[in-house]
Amino acid sequence: MTAAINPSSLIDYRALIEPTRVNSRLYHDPKIFEQELERIWYRSWVYVGHVSEVPNRNDYVTKSIGPTPVLLVHDRTGQISLLLNKCPHRGNQLCAYREGNRSTFTCPYHSWTFSNTGELAGYAAQILGVEQHALDHLMHFLARLGQACQALAASNENVDAKFVLEILICFDTPDCDV
Repeated sequence: MTAAINPSSLIDYRALIEPTRVNSRLYHDPKIFEQELERIWYRSWVYVGHVSEVPNRNDYVTKSIGPTPVLLVHDRTGQISLLLNKCPHRGNQLCAYREGNRSTFTCPYHSWTFSNTGELAGYAAQILGVEQHALDHLMHFLARLGQACQALAASNENVDAKFVLEILICFDTPDCDV
């Protein structure tokens, strides 16, 4: 199923291409770029790389398809594949190096780790043996503490240890409303 094209968003390409010149708008107009991505890049096979770029198991190179960062990998099983170079958790870039050899990619934000086959291999709390409910509790606490600190900073009051202690005690009560 394809989306209906809005006639008002159509660009008259014939008016931009003349026999002796091409209008520079074709090279830098964001609407034209978006249409190229939708009509060309995202609808057909795109050459991203060659197997010779990743000759050994665990080799990788970073590439892109339009604005989308990808990893061309020769995974640990011997397959050549393409992975998004983004953590599905927060969208951070998994690999900042142009090329290398590694069996996993770890997000710098929360340390989610993915095998070079694309599977989630682990996350920091799991590696440390922390149970999910404890991690959720900690994340909730940090979010609440951050909110309290932002509110305090906005009010230009001085922070003292007693206030922070009150926040910590309040957090342990179910009806806490910092």
